[in-house]
Amino acid sequence: MLQSFRNFFSLKRTSSTVAALAAIVGLGIAASPAQAEFEQGEWELRLSGFAENDVNFDGVQGNINGALGYFFSDQFEGGVRQNFAYTDIGVPGHFLSGQTTLFVNY
Repeated sequence: MLQSFRNFFSLKRTSSTVAALAAIVGLGIAASPAQAEFEQGEWELRLSGFAENDVNFDGVQGNINGALGYFFSDQFEGGVRQNFAYTDIGVPGHFLSGQTTLFVNY
């Protein structure tokens, strides 16, 4: 009976590993068509962010990022990036910051 338990857990661990690898490969294949070639005159908008809380749900921190760019040629882009960050975990009161950056990419 002990041997059957060992076989069950070994099979479960193997199937979990196969499922995790399949998920990683699937995400890689799904993300590859998202690559785009920009042309002159096109705009690019990027948005991202995250938030998390502490274990007691009495504090939060988060970050929001955005970028807006314009392609002056196929390989030359200029624009603006904006970042906002907030936290009230581990600081007295709260902390809020922001940053604006102009950029040029070639």
